[in-house]
Amino acid sequence: MAVDFKSIRYNHFEEMLNGIVLANGKNKQTNFILKYANDSYEIDNHHLTNSLPSGTIPQFPNIDFDSSKSITENEVINSVKLYDEISWAMNFAKGKQQHFWVTACHLHYFKYIKNRLTYKNKRIGTDDFNKLILNFPESDEETQESIKKLIIRNFFVKRSSTRSMLRNPISRLWLAAELTHDCWEKFEILKAIKKSDSYFFTKLLLSDTDLIASLVERPVVIGQRRILLNAILYFLSLDPKNRIEGSKGREWYRSFLKTLNCRNAVNPIFFSNSFDSYLAVFESIKSDMD
Repeated sequence: MAVDFKSIRYNHFEEMLNGIVLANGKNKQTNFILKYANDSYEIDNHHLTNSLPSGTIPQFPNIDFDSSKSITENEVINSVKLYDEISWAMNFAKGKQQHFWVTACHLHYFKYIKNRLTYKNKRIGTDDFNKLILNFPESDEETQESIKKLIIRNFFVKRSSTRSMLRNPISRLWLAAELTHDCWEKFEILKAIKKSDSYFFTKLLLSDTDLIASLVERPVVIGQRRILLNAILYFLSLDPKNRIEGSKGREWYRSFLKTLNCRNAVNPIFFSNSFDSYLAVFESIKSDMD
């Protein structure tokens, strides 16, 4: 069902972000921090637009964070839920609007994000996050800075880029699916890798935080070329030792991607019209590594 989507006005979005950046525990800007300890985030109606310039979107689905599952397991489940509901009215122009995701994070997925939060490489969840926020005014300067970065990283998309979208816990759910869902229907060259599960490569991409960072965030030359991205995911899925299980697996595909990026600079394989040429390059790299 399509609905008018009220978005945070640009000037208030800037005010929220600047308030967090400038807060130091001794000024009135601290209120911008303390709001994150509430059960929900309230924004006055006059700070919202009637809708996005790009029109309406579907109703956001409810997504939950199951504490009995890992972050990656939750993301696989929730990426499918989110994409199934909103993909028909989405595109990259809309997906790169910062207001869209900042509004979604604060007004629709505030509780989900607080449950998912990690701090100092450990998931802390809502209760510990609230304690951090409430202790902000009395915390030392280093802790205050880490708290501000934690809020900005999880509730904002600072730039209109795939890298920034990937780092946000909500926009990454849409982005991962947008790059991989039903890829064989979108690109004729990928017909050879069709799967019965339309989210097969989405689930593989989200199955490890290092893998999605390695493929989409760091070498944007891969993340911005969906044919190449999905071809790599297919190749990694062929043999378990190519994949992501344990530190050895990560070391292997990191080396693989590094070599691939070097070869791409000389001979860009994404210009080829043959899927077999992709596999030939991948196999050649694998053979050299073995």
